[in-house]
Amino acid sequence: MPALVSCADAWLSQSQIISRALRRSLDGYEKNYFTGPPESTRDYCVVAARALAKGDWKRTEELLLGLPAWSLLQNSEGVKTMLKRKIQEEGLRTYIFTYSPHYTAMSLEELSNIFELPQHNGTAFPLRSPSCQLRQANTSPCARTQCTA
Repeated sequence: MPALVSCADAWLSQSQIISRALRRSLDGYEKNYFTGPPESTRDYCVVAARALAKGDWKRTEELLLGLPAWSLLQNSEGVKTMLKRKIQEEGLRTYIFTYSPHYTAMSLEELSNIFELPQHNGTAFPLRSPSCQLRQANTSPCARTQCTA
């Protein structure tokens, strides 16, 4: 999802598709005039991907971990824990790619609070956006500064 969000140009995003099936499902979902609640597992995945693209990792977690298919696995709690952590990490990356043009700096402390991650995990994600930089919380009293156009 972060790769899909980070591409601003539609042509560029088509040439760097990671999952064609997900991309087609997302495009089909966006073309619908009225979209009801998700009914199938595919619908749940598409709605979860759209929520993740907006930075709403809690909604994504609720949708994906609420699927009844997880009860079929032997170690379902371990898988759910791992999936929750991955959703949080990818949600953070997607949030940074999506909203970094609107900020001059983002606080690691604030991001770790939003995504409920330990603070040291925030430094493991590379930023490819030159318009935003991660700032340690103790370097400035202003943790989050919004860009003015």
